[in-house]
Amino acid sequence: MSDLSILQRVYLGFAILVAVMVASAVLTFRGQSELNDALDQVTQESMPLVIASSQTQISLLSANKWLTDVLTEQDPKQLPAEVAELQQAKGQVDKMLTTLRQQVAAHPELQGEMTALGKLVTDYLQLTQTLPTEHEALLTRLHKVNQAKGQFQVSLPQFKKNLGDMMVTIDDSFIKMLSETLTTKLSAIELSTMDALNQSIPAPIEAALKRNKMQIEGFNSTIKDLQGELKDFDNNMGHYVHGFVRDTTANEGVLAQYLALMKQQQTMREQSKQASQLIVSIQNKLEGITTQSQQLMNASIRASDRVQTQSTLTQGISIAIAISVAILVASTLGKAIRRPLKQPLRVLTEVTQGD
Repeated sequence: MSDLSILQRVYLGFAILVAVMVASAVLTFRGQSELNDALDQVTQESMPLVIASSQTQISLLSANKWLTDVLTEQDPKQLPAEVAELQQAKGQVDKMLTTLRQQVAAHPELQGEMTALGKLVTDYLQLTQTLPTEHEALLTRLHKVNQAKGQFQVSLPQFKKNLGDMMVTIDDSFIKMLSETLTTKLSAIELSTMDALNQSIPAPIEAALKRNKMQIEGFNSTIKDLQGELKDFDNNMGHYVHGFVRDTTANEGVLAQYLALMKQQQTMREQSKQASQLIVSIQNKLEGITTQSQQLMNASIRASDRVQTQSTLTQGISIAIAISVAILVASTLGKAIRRPLKQPLRVLTEVTQGD
């Protein structure tokens, strides 16, 4: 460096400073790029995954809530609006599940959980697909059965009254005994039937129907005896007898229809229970995905923090090196410039002093 001129030394010093500044800028830009990549991973991958998982949970709970509303609705007029809300909620579930699949695609470690979740959701949607239609049909049948129950409850007292009125004008003790026997058997079957019509569990209803079929044989035997004793009995009481036998024992009667209705209702309750169990399983899967998603997001945030810390440290070191190099260059240039000037300055000083 001693062979260089002063101007060359100045140029060299500035070149070194510029090189240090360029290196510092390159390190700064590199750190900034790494930080941006880490933040992009948080905002574009980890965080959307957590949000998609949470939104899928919310949409499923909403769909199950509307399903419960549909299955507990007793007013047929309100049912179409609630079914429409249910279908819309199911559509939202499909949409959220598709979004979740797209987010999970970037995370191979979640593919197994996502596959299991998709199967559970498919099973839930298939299980509940026909429940609204079945419930609507159930309400229609229930209305008809309730009408038949009302007619049955009205016809029984009329049956007994007409039978009593018929016996008033008859003095035959045997016929009166048959009438009393008939009334006793009719009351026993009536009590069994009315008790069954107030049940909501199929087992006691089915037991009452079997019991009625056994007791109706004695009832029919007494009817046959009365028909043999009274020529007009069938004309006056026949339709009451046929209606009573039908409603208490026949497959098309009110008791058998009510039993079929309660069996259908029980089946739907079981399906609803299975759907609730599936919802619990789905929620557990989603919570697992959400937990793993949050762990991934936390890892991404920690990575971005490390990158930011490293970038700050690198910038600080770069600045310190730049200042050190600047001081060293300035000092070196100063010495390099002062040394050649010392001899002329000394000579000039001696000349001015007259030496």
